[in-house]
Amino acid sequence: MRAVVGVLYWSPIGFLALNALYVSVGENRLRFGLLVPVALDHFGAWWPGLGYSGMALVAFGAYPALLVTRAVFLQVFSSGWSCSMVGFDGIFNPICGMAIGMSAGCTTVSIDLILFGLALWATAHLGAALVDRQSRRVGA
Repeated sequence: MRAVVGVLYWSPIGFLALNALYVSVGENRLRFGLLVPVALDHFGAWWPGLGYSGMALVAFGAYPALLVTRAVFLQVFSSGWSCSMVGFDGIFNPICGMAIGMSAGCTTVSIDLILFGLALWATAHLGAALVDRQSRRVGA
C-alpha cells in the first residue's frame, strides 16, 4: 500500500514541477512558480517518504520527451529526402548553418531537439531506475 501511495503522490509532483518550470521561466518568475512543487517535495519527504520519488523524475522527463520525440519525427517524416542536401541544424542558428555564399539545404532537422529529447528520456530512465531499485529493495 505504501508503494501505491508513494507512486500516486510523486507522479503529480513531477507534472507540477514541469508545469511550474515552463510557466515560470516563460514569465521570468522562477522562484514563485516552483514554490508549490518544492513545498510538496518537502511534505512528500516526510509523509510517503522518498522511496518512490523517482516517479517525479519519470513524470518530469517522460511527458515532454514524448512531445519532443513527436516533433522530431514530424520533422523527419515531413522532410523532402529526395533532395541532395538534408541538414541537421540547431534551433538557435537562424541562417541554418550557412556561411555567407553557401546554398541552403532543402530540409533541416533540429539537432537541438534531438539532444533535448535524449536528455529528457535519460531523466525518465533515471527515475525508472530509482523506482526499480526501490521496489527491489522493498521486495527483497
